[in-house]
Amino acid sequence: MQKHLMTLFVSLVVLLLSSSQGQAWGIVPLESIDPGWIPIDFQTCDMGEYAGTPFVLLVDETTETGQVIQIRSPSDILIEPLPLAGEPRSLMFDAAGNPVVFLKTDHSTVLLRRSTGGEWDTIFSIELTDVMSVFMDHTQNEWILMRTVVENYDDQSVIYSWDQVLYAIRLNAKTFSIVSASVIWSIHNTQWIVPPYCFDYGCFLQSYPSIRVSYFEYGDIDSSSYIYKIPRLDYEAYNRGIEVTIDEKPGIGWICAVTEQNDRECEVFPSVSITKSLRLAASECLDVSIVDENKAIVANYASGLITVYQLDDQWGDAERIDMDNVQKLMVSGASDDTHLFFKTGSCCYYAKRSESPPTPTPAPEPCVRIDLPAQIKPDYVFHVKGFLDNPSTDIIHASVVFFLDVYGQYWFWDDWTHFDPESATGFDFVRMDVPPGTTEIDVVPSCVFPDLGPVPIEGLRFWGAMLSPDVSTILGSHAMAEWGYSP
Repeated sequence: MQKHLMTLFVSLVVLLLSSSQGQAWGIVPLESIDPGWIPIDFQTCDMGEYAGTPFVLLVDETTETGQVIQIRSPSDILIEPLPLAGEPRSLMFDAAGNPVVFLKTDHSTVLLRRSTGGEWDTIFSIELTDVMSVFMDHTQNEWILMRTVVENYDDQSVIYSWDQVLYAIRLNAKTFSIVSASVIWSIHNTQWIVPPYCFDYGCFLQSYPSIRVSYFEYGDIDSSSYIYKIPRLDYEAYNRGIEVTIDEKPGIGWICAVTEQNDRECEVFPSVSITKSLRLAASECLDVSIVDENKAIVANYASGLITVYQLDDQWGDAERIDMDNVQKLMVSGASDDTHLFFKTGSCCYYAKRSESPPTPTPAPEPCVRIDLPAQIKPDYVFHVKGFLDNPSTDIIHASVVFFLDVYGQYWFWDDWTHFDPESATGFDFVRMDVPPGTTEIDVVPSCVFPDLGPVPIEGLRFWGAMLSPDVSTILGSHAMAEWGYSP
C-alpha cells in the first residue's frame, strides 16, 4: 500500500506540474453526464453556433439516424433525434436562429427545422437525390439547393467524358416554396471524379486527371468569373485523393482545408487572407471554422495532440491539448468562444475556451470555492478551478493558497512544492489583489488523467483560502473539495 501511495504522489505531482503549463480549456467527458445520451459509433457531420450556443449534428452509425445535440452548458446538454430516417448532410440556421438540417433519403432531399418550442418539422421535400449542398443566399434572402447532373455521357472514346451541369433551385426563405430553377453553369467533356462543393460564395471543384482543387465564382467556368485556384497537388489520381473541408458564414467569408489522403498533409486557405495559408503536417482528423472578417480557426489531431490554430491578422501560436486516440473532431468559433466536440475510442468530449468567461454570483462574504470532478478515471479529463469571491466594492489584498491533500501529504499551488512539517518548508502562496466580484483561477488546467493502477483511492482533497498579507489570518471562509480515483 505504501508503494502504491508513493506512485500516486509522484504521478499527481507530475500531472499538476505539466498541466499548469497548459491552456485553460474546459473539457467535459459527456459520458459522465449521461452515458446513454451520446452515441459512440457516430459519423462526424457538422457543428454550428448561434447566439453563443453550439449545436452538433451527428449520424449514429448503429441506428443510421441523425441526432442534434444542443450544448447549453457543460452540465446542460440536450440531444434530440431527427424525426426522419436518412443521411444528414449539414446543419444551418435560419434568420431567427432556428436550426435547419439538410437530409437525404433514398428517394428525396429534405429540409428539417427545429421550432423555438423544440419540435422538428419537415419544411421542404423534393424527390431528387442529386442535391449536393444547401445554403442561404443572404443577398437575395433565399435558400438555394445545388444539384449536379451528368449529361451526354460518352463511353465510346478512349477516355470517358461527360457534361457536368450545375443547377440551382431557389426557395423562398419564409415559405420554402420554389421560386426558380436554373442552370448555373456547365462544363463539356469533363472528367470530374467528385461532385463540386457549392456554397454562398462560389464553388470548389476537384478536377481530373491533374488532381487540383480550384475555386470559382458562379457563372461560366471558362469566363473571367474564375478568381482563385489552389496550387496543384502533385500526385496521380489513381493512387491518391483529396479531402476538402469547408466552413463559411454568408456575408463574412469562408475557410477551406485541402488534405491529401495518402500522407494526410493539409493546407488551409482562409478567404480573409488567401496569401496567409497554413501548411500542416499529417492530420488524422481536422475541422475548420470561420468566425468573422478577420478571424478563422483550425483544429487538427495527430500523434496524441489536438492542435488549435487561430488566424487573427496572422496565424497565432498553436494551442495543444493532450488526448489519445481521437477519431472524430469538430470545431466552431464565435467572437468570444471556441467550441470543440471530439470522440475517442471510448468517450465523447465537449471542450470550450472562453475569451471572456462568465462571472458567478459572489457570495455575501469573502470566500473561496473549488470546482473539480468528484470521481476520476484513467483517460478522463481532470481539472480544478478556484473561485475567489469578493462581495465588497474594495480590492482585497490577499495571500492566496491552494494545496493538494493526499492523506496528510501536502503540495502547494502554484509550483506544487511539497510541504515538510518538520522543517516548515514548502509552504507556498501567491499574493494577489482580488477585485470586487469573482476571480476564476485555473488551479489545475484541463488535462487527461493518468492510469494510477488497479486500486481505487478515496478521500483525496483540495483546499483553498484567502489569507491576510502576513498569512496569519483566513479572510472569510476557506474551501475544501473531496475527490477520488477509480480504475
